[in-house]
Amino acid sequence: MGQMEADATARRGHLRRRPLVAAAIALPVALSVAWSAASVDAIADVRHHVDHVAIVAAALVITGTCFVLGTVGLLATCLPVLGRAAGATSTRDRLRRLRTEFPALADEIATNPWFFRSWILNSIGTLVPCIVLVIAVLAMLPPPAWGLALLPAIDLVVSTAARAPVHVIIVRRRSAARAAAMAAAAS
Repeated sequence: MGQMEADATARRGHLRRRPLVAAAIALPVALSVAWSAASVDAIADVRHHVDHVAIVAAALVITGTCFVLGTVGLLATCLPVLGRAAGATSTRDRLRRLRTEFPALADEIATNPWFFRSWILNSIGTLVPCIVLVIAVLAMLPPPAWGLALLPAIDLVVSTAARAPVHVIIVRRRSAARAAAMAAAAS
């Protein structure tokens, strides 16, 4: 079996597992919603928490703003660098050029202080709303509705798992660039 057939087989296996992952996430959420619907009388007693909803909404607006500002900052720092690398005329040539120049581009992007600040803002805007929603559900709703916190909790875990390796790479590249700059200055 050639490499192309092996890649195609791997992709098909990956596609077969997707419904299982979706079911593993959807089932607890569906059970939680059903449990909450069955316990609607207990949830109706939440009227005394209405004042706290404004605080949660304000926190979500602030973190949403952080997410958008971080995304704009990431784009503003990445697009000029990628645009310089993509000076070729055809899409195939642009992709080939990006592939060959990617390590240098990644170093240039990762060592940009605005990229790091934007990354942190974007991370705050991604992770903090999940935390706010989980705390709000657990603090304001009765135990039969606590399952509603499951989806933001899953989002928090998945987002953290996806962002942690990227953050480590960015920090390592920034540290290496600082060490190289200090060595160049010392010599």
